[in-house]
Amino acid sequence: MLTAAGPSAAAAPASPAPPTLVRATSGPALVLVSQSSWVGPGQTFSLDLRLGPSAPAPSSLALDLAVYGCLSSVSAFDQALGNQGPTGVPAARTAAALPWSSLPAAPGGPRGTVGLTLPVDAPGVPAGTGTTSGTSPQATPPFTVVLRSSGCQAFPNGVYPLRASLVDTSTGATVDAITTDVVYLGSTGGTQRLRVATVVPLDATRRASGASAAAVRRDPLAALAPLSTSQVDAAKGAVAALAHHPSVDTTVAISGQTAQTVLDGATPGLASSLRQVLAAPAHEVPASTYTPLDVPALVSSGLTGELGAQVTSGRRAIAGLAATAPSPAASTTFVGSRPLDGTALDALAAAGYTQVVVPGNDVAASAASRSLAAGSTATPFVVDARRGRSVTVLPTDADLTSRFGADPGNPVLAAHQLLAELAQVYFEAPNEAVPRGVVATPPPGWSPRGTFLDSLLSGLGSDPVLEPVTISGLFAAFTGSSRCGSCRLDAVGATEPTLPAAAIRRARQRVSSFASAVTSSGSSAQELVHRLSDLVLSSEAAGLRPSEQLRLVAVAGGALDDQLATLAVSGDQSLTLTARKARIPVTIDSAASYPVSAVLTLSSDKLIFTNGQTRFSQPVALDHSTNVVYVDVRTRVSGEFKVSVEVRSPAGGLVLTDGILSVRSTATSVVGVLLTLGAIAVLVGWWVRTGVRRRAERRAAADGPEALP
Repeated sequence: MLTAAGPSAAAAPASPAPPTLVRATSGPALVLVSQSSWVGPGQTFSLDLRLGPSAPAPSSLALDLAVYGCLSSVSAFDQALGNQGPTGVPAARTAAALPWSSLPAAPGGPRGTVGLTLPVDAPGVPAGTGTTSGTSPQATPPFTVVLRSSGCQAFPNGVYPLRASLVDTSTGATVDAITTDVVYLGSTGGTQRLRVATVVPLDATRRASGASAAAVRRDPLAALAPLSTSQVDAAKGAVAALAHHPSVDTTVAISGQTAQTVLDGATPGLASSLRQVLAAPAHEVPASTYTPLDVPALVSSGLTGELGAQVTSGRRAIAGLAATAPSPAASTTFVGSRPLDGTALDALAAAGYTQVVVPGNDVAASAASRSLAAGSTATPFVVDARRGRSVTVLPTDADLTSRFGADPGNPVLAAHQLLAELAQVYFEAPNEAVPRGVVATPPPGWSPRGTFLDSLLSGLGSDPVLEPVTISGLFAAFTGSSRCGSCRLDAVGATEPTLPAAAIRRARQRVSSFASAVTSSGSSAQELVHRLSDLVLSSEAAGLRPSEQLRLVAVAGGALDDQLATLAVSGDQSLTLTARKARIPVTIDSAASYPVSAVLTLSSDKLIFTNGQTRFSQPVALDHSTNVVYVDVRTRVSGEFKVSVEVRSPAGGLVLTDGILSVRSTATSVVGVLLTLGAIAVLVGWWVRTGVRRRAERRAAADGPEALP
């Protein structure tokens, strides 16, 4: 028969610290499936577990449970989650490890899941016998959660570490162990709940693909690889979790590229699901950039102008997916997960952002400045930017950020550890009259996990001491944020910029020049320009390696070249001019599906154009498959020569296409004729004079000397 360790277990000698666990590469051996987010007086604590892929055979395993005294601080909470687990003497522990095969199956849970319903022994409160998560009560509880004070402020309210260890019964070795927490909440009436702004990023970065030139010509974004299976699954899981909790306030930070990818139909069914999620009033969508950015790197590389393009394109793509326009507060809120500095903050202010979320360890302030936090919570403060602008800054909580990726193989455990830490932050000052809040945002590159988000949002929606809010709602909770003259952003952890700045600038200049050629060509041409521009923006994503960024810039240049290849000056044209003044035809072929406005330029040192020069330019409209432009010329000489032809964009001087015309002139000028006639007259006169003299000389010779006078 199973026995329950009671309060007397607290008097037992401390067991030796368990060895440091080295988890198998195949994943955890013990996985948390679900648990109670919190318990109150008379309630039981439910705990559902299953064996992971690296676990030995169930017949050789047993479960050891130990609960410890309540935690006194957030730092103590962090220490309890260390690899060796909580330290000190447990308040209660199983007298003997519970054979895994004897544990009851969790009703309605996945196959192989065991469900434990544990009574909670709180001072002055009878231990509960009911359930809190759908599990059936056991006739003989396998373990009783004993609440013991160890210096916490509001005992018995508090956070109590619970260590579950998987033991190999044949060797006594610990196979795996997890630490979760029992959050006990007695009377909480009249207290100021902790505001929690949770950020769910949907920013699947795309890399270069090997698409054909024909595919890229039809759609420049075909040059980007489709989302991987893992990226699609992550997005679907996140959307499903958000849809499951439509009334829990959450900030959904979707990048413009992700929104555009979903709209393009690459993930069937995801667009409609995401639209429904974003339409929920509780789900706020801030004005994100097209791709996640390292703003300091962008600015220090001299690419500040690209930030404006990122914001514009991001908003355009998100607007195509969201059912309603963002609120004024959300449209001016930037949620950053990477370090910022003062220069980057100035650039964000210039781009229209007035509220900025920054990593918590990014903020520095002198000892003389006012406190920016009450315990582990943060309050917004105002920083003056350049040109008379000011930005309200709100730091995130670095501890909470670390919880998002704490245990990828145990997402439900990571979610409940995050919820327990939020409760611990609340217990730092539960009776404050002023608002207290935190921002919980994942680290850069975090991939959403549906089970993690579902557990987290479920806990936030039911916890009596936590109040989920949006980011803009958290800013609004602190009316009258004061200025902090000594506060600054240090960009802690920022790396040296590696963006291919010169290549990006050249690609941007070429795309902008091309845009001037199709400005009035209709919506399809405008969409083409947007997609070429977005391809350049894709190369600026912070999640790409430098080599990948450089490759995407080259791909963007190639995509533009594919568009220019639809235009051509008809080659091998040979023209014959029989008059000194003539009109020469220039034929430009276009396979583009849109009209093009351009500037045609001809140059030849053998021709004079209507402007009296040897170089001439005029605007042309290329709106047919074959476009013939006639240019008046005057030949300077006869013979064969070349005429250079260039078709450029109206702005920026981008060469859209070029070619050479061969011209043969058989015309003769008046001056040439007069010179020729004069030469003939001189020659004729010379012949006549020479003939007369020679005849006179011959006659004189025939008459002899006596004929001479």
